[in-house]
Amino acid sequence: HIVTIVTEKRMEPLVKEFDLSYSSILGDSIGILFEPSYQKALRDGSIFTLMKATEDWEKKFNKRDVLNSYIDACNGADVIISGALSMTITYCVAEMMNVPWIPVILGPTVPTSEFPIWLLKSVIFFSCMNKWSYRLLFWLLWNQEKKFINPWRREVLKLDDI
Repeated sequence: HIVTIVTEKRMEPLVKEFDLSYSSILGDSIGILFEPSYQKALRDGSIFTLMKATEDWEKKFNKRDVLNSYIDACNGADVIISGALSMTITYCVAEMMNVPWIPVILGPTVPTSEFPIWLLKSVIFFSCMNKWSYRLLFWLLWNQEKKFINPWRREVLKLDDI
């Protein structure tokens, strides 16, 4: 198999350091991780601050151009393996291309009553809310994403809404 790492321009030197094939997508979704205010919100587990900061950060980029760059970058792939930050976008591209899609998520995402999802730990006060915290986070994130994902699926990918 030929492995091509599809990522933002910021990561190109790292990919090439390992002599791997590289294809670029637009945007800079990881750039926000270098912002001190975002790092603090991550440390504090402040989901609402993180969501607002992410929304503001993404306004720097043309969302439709970023989404379409995934189509070009993944063209010809036999399988798409995705990290958490691009899960929904890559899922849609894999569906359009009719290729397998494998999400790689480093951390617990299956609802459990043992502990809340880490991004909501600051607002979960009772253990009976732990399992619910996962559903709430996914609902919050989807409500932010569906504004641009479903129109893109219909208009560009020619797929039904999620």
